[in-house]
Amino acid sequence: MTKIGFIGAGNMGTALAKAARLAPDTELFIYDKDEEKAKALALSLSGSFLSSCDIARTCDYIFLAVKPNIIPTAVKEIRDTLGKREGYTVVSMAAGVSIESIEAAFGSVKAPIIRIMPNTPAAIGKGMMLRCNNALVSDTALRDFDKIMSASGRVDEIPEKLIDAASAVSGCGPAFVYMFID
Repeated sequence: MTKIGFIGAGNMGTALAKAARLAPDTELFIYDKDEEKAKALALSLSGSFLSSCDIARTCDYIFLAVKPNIIPTAVKEIRDTLGKREGYTVVSMAAGVSIESIEAAFGSVKAPIIRIMPNTPAAIGKGMMLRCNNALVSDTALRDFDKIMSASGRVDEIPEKLIDAASAVSGCGPAFVYMFID
């Protein structure tokens, strides 16, 4: 059973949690500073509400589904817990926050990190997710991640140096298509 935790339950975190829930043999955990919102989402997805530290303690994939300016705080909350274990992968969807910046926030904790940039059609399984990772992420973790996120749409690897430009295209592309249709 793969345990997947989301720290943050905003629009994109919710969309990806819904996709993750569709993957076979997964268990879902949700945390948000708005506990009622997180508990309601967890209930609707047959998941569980946990604290961010408990997510860090138990989950195989830990999604940092928070705004870019919250990343340092979110990492600080889980850093010590992750420093005491192995077998996890951190997933960040914070726009403009490089893997190097996340690694710096982790300090001496050497965390395997996947950086993703999904787009809003992920909410209906038609999204485009770009991903890159640091050298600590195993090939098995990447394959499993791609399988888990396949319900959100397409997942493609891209060099990190291109992820910001590419995500501008994939993020804005649906809006341009809507304008053409209109």
